Amino acid sequence: MVKPPHINVTAPPFNAKGDGRSDDRAAIQAAIHAAANAGGGCVYFPKGVYLIGAEPNGIGGLQLRSHVTLQGEAPRAALLKLKDGANRTMIYGPANVETLWGSGSAEGVENWSLVNIEIDGNRANNTAGNGVWVYGFKPIVKNLFIGNVAEHAWHSEWGTGGPRFGMEGVITNLYVETCGKHGFWYGGPHDSVITSVFVVDASQSGQGEWDSFHLERRATSRFVTCHSWARANRKARHRFGLYDRSGGNDFIGCQFEGAFNANVYALGQGSTFDACRFFAAGNGRNVVIRTTEIVMKARLDGPLEGAQPCKGIVLGEVGDWVAACDIDVYVTAQAAGAVDFTHSSGTNSLRVRGFLNSGVAYVGTPKLTDDVDFFCSGRSGTVLRQSVK
Repeated sequence: MVKPPHINVTAPPFNAKGDGRSDDRAAIQAAIHAAANAGGGCVYFPKGVYLIGAEPNGIGGLQLRSHVTLQGEAPRAALLKLKDGANRTMIYGPANVETLWGSGSAEGVENWSLVNIEIDGNRANNTAGNGVWVYGFKPIVKNLFIGNVAEHAWHSEWGTGGPRFGMEGVITNLYVETCGKHGFWYGGPHDSVITSVFVVDASQSGQGEWDSFHLERRATSRFVTCHSWARANRKARHRFGLYDRSGGNDFIGCQFEGAFNANVYALGQGSTFDACRFFAAGNGRNVVIRTTEIVMKARLDGPLEGAQPCKGIVLGEVGDWVAACDIDVYVTAQAAGAVDFTHSSGTNSLRVRGFLNSGVAYVGTPKLTDDVDFFCSGRSGTVLRQSVK
């Protein structure tokens, strides 16, 4: 039986050093090409610090190839660190990736894997560069750590179907720690399973400019036990914990907190939230729904310490059509109103329970076609029941 190659980047003829001083980019890239040219294989990194400089032509960093796995010895044992002044994207693919974003093209990297790898974008000594930057399908990602990136930590996209076994990916145990722009920017492949993605301190290049989770185009996947937050001592906070423009996503057991604008910003139709928690809003809004057919079961807690009072569920903004949503929430400390009905378009179902001890219980008036069961205790609590027959 002919087995795919298992290439140790420190072994001949590649001879990467992994000493944190030598530029190992060329050696690692040669190993990736060797695996790809053999039809696929594993490029293995023993414990070490692998310095990655700028390639002579291109945006990297390292170009990822189809059917190639980059695998470290153990979680966080193999560190790929961007060289001072390189200002490049660490891992990208295919070679023409910049022409593929938003194209819906059937080109791209297929069956690619990152396992037990840590990426350090060396933000202190680079003004540009992304972490993972891939247009393609069928990724398998496990125990990936991306930190200190000048721009986006992760961006992936896929715009069409896939061959045998489909295009869906599996991403689990992805940790993002400090990046200048978006933390997890996801546009596909759709129908993927994305579990335990943690984004800490996104948008460090500007207060409230970039998102922790930014979903667009063909995201439409299952997100399980994902979490975004920001440290109290950071000057910049992420714009939204979750920005969902694609719609059609499922969020199960997820927690979004500490965002500057809103913890959840739902623009795409038909996403579902179950057993989720949103809190520590930084600028007065916890959840903003600007679309239809959102199903949400969640707990909403109070604002960031020292921040203005926040609203719990905001049903739309001027000009929006917000209808046919099914909302079931428990709220505390939403002193600007547990629900803002002002821009509801009607036919929404809301069940609200909780404890409100200051401020107002809700804002605006439900439409006659909204079905409302609102019962909160506390000094500002109230009862509002409106059934649509």
